[in-house]
Amino acid sequence: MPHLEPKPAERPLKKPDSPERPTKGLHSHERPHRPSISRKFILMAAVIFAALLLIFFLADPAGFRERMILATENAAKMEQHHQQMQERPVPTPLRTDPGTTPPPPGIQTAAPEKTEKPALTEEPQKEAADQSALEVYLIDVGQADSIFLRSPKGKTMLVDSGESQNFDAVCKFLDAEGVSKLDVVVATHPHNDHIGSMYRILRKYDVGKFYMPAVTHNTATYERMLDALEEKGISPRIAYAKPNAKIAWGDGSVTARILSPFEGIDYDMNNWSIVLHVSFDETSILLTADAEEHAESVMLANLSAEELDADVLKLGHHGSSTSTTEAFLDAVSPEIAVISVGKGNDYNHPHAETLKRLKKRDIDVYRTDKNGIITVILDGEDVTVKTEKKK
Repeated sequence: MPHLEPKPAERPLKKPDSPERPTKGLHSHERPHRPSISRKFILMAAVIFAALLLIFFLADPAGFRERMILATENAAKMEQHHQQMQERPVPTPLRTDPGTTPPPPGIQTAAPEKTEKPALTEEPQKEAADQSALEVYLIDVGQADSIFLRSPKGKTMLVDSGESQNFDAVCKFLDAEGVSKLDVVVATHPHNDHIGSMYRILRKYDVGKFYMPAVTHNTATYERMLDALEEKGISPRIAYAKPNAKIAWGDGSVTARILSPFEGIDYDMNNWSIVLHVSFDETSILLTADAEEHAESVMLANLSAEELDADVLKLGHHGSSTSTTEAFLDAVSPEIAVISVGKGNDYNHPHAETLKRLKKRDIDVYRTDKNGIITVILDGEDVTVKTEKKK
């Protein structure tokens, strides 16, 4: 399988130092108009700077907000680091780590200390609720996607990480499940609502394999994800739908097939989404990320109904009418549909047309905005759905 070499970390642009205000003269013979020119210059520079900020915001609102959040976090960490350095006693010759340099403020070291390695390699990390079942959890991350899977043998997989503000919710869930290592992580496509927290996930958890599509994005979120991959020494694997293309998960009882994207097809960003068909014995779930009608039509043209058939369908693009077409629903023929969607979102997801298609086929619907965390248990024969909130 081809590998995508992570981009070299780009150093953040340094803001030019603010021009120093000329010292006001104290002598009566100084010409009075000079301070006025200085003030006009500063005012003009401020207006230009504000205009540039507005341009950056309009070009990439989510990336701009994340840069501001990151700058604030780094400033606070730098101040804290400065205070700690002032209070830090002079090291003595008895120091156990001579020559070690503390990491720069705000940056976590790529490799854990040797004393932590045994804890990260212990498997399984937590006894699954049902060791004879595949468990799939739709974490409630609002208008975003983050899905956690645990195989019958305790192998773990995280598909997407939600927005940057969803990091705490995702970590709270993973920590509650006793997760210290993610055997597989999948970034389905580079939109912020799917990879917003990915760089922090990569730095916090021990990660085995990392899959992503062969498409790039010019956002700070995407660049930080690549930086984190490089820091951890992880070479991403490019996902393409090929005969028998599978996720190497490490549990032979579960098959995770890659059904999209296909190589050589002209996709837009949503349709680059990695689509996974995960099956355990006679039960299966289809995870479609933000795949829309175009990606669905390509799958229908290249895959058999048997390959697409699944008991559970995670609707594409948060239940948008641009996904989950009639033809695709007929091919997948699910009994259950699950939707990751935010309450009162600006897009009115899931769309009424999509819900109508599901109702016409008597498909049971579960959605995170109403049900909270959705747990799907596939035991090889039957499928059980549990929700955090009552349906």
